[in-house]
Amino acid sequence: MTRPGPPLVAVLSKRGRFTVADPLFERGRRITLDGGRRPGAGVGDIVLLGWGKRGPRVVRPLGRPDVARDVLEALMLDRGLRRAFSRAVEQEAGEVAAKPPVDPPRRDLTELATFTIDPVTARDYDDAISASREADGRIRVWVHIADVGAYVRPGGAVEREA
Repeated sequence: MTRPGPPLVAVLSKRGRFTVADPLFERGRRITLDGGRRPGAGVGDIVLLGWGKRGPRVVRPLGRPDVARDVLEALMLDRGLRRAFSRAVEQEAGEVAAKPPVDPPRRDLTELATFTIDPVTARDYDDAISASREADGRIRVWVHIADVGAYVRPGGAVEREA
């Protein structure tokens, strides 16, 4: 039996003499596994199932359903998310950080104590303010508005990841 599509997150259980996998985040049929293909996973564990020539198999054990961290990891995998970026994305981001955009010129204000002004309900925190006392006693207020798009190469790895 082969199943097209991405890997499936499931919980292993015993049904008689068979080990079965019940989908964790979607409705679906219980999947019977060949008893010899459960490396490192036991009954009650969350697993990532893959599909090969011989049918379903445990690709990776993910943990226990009563451990929040394990369930979050499983949910991320189920939704196609990863904990880390690909090497290509990391490399491109490093290159851009080492040689920031020059058009228009930008000032490095990372030494200023800065506070976000985005509301708690914001989906991103990219606007902020900071203040500094000038030599003559006046106070200069900085308003920071992120322009992350200036650091993204069109068609590059970072843009594809986003």
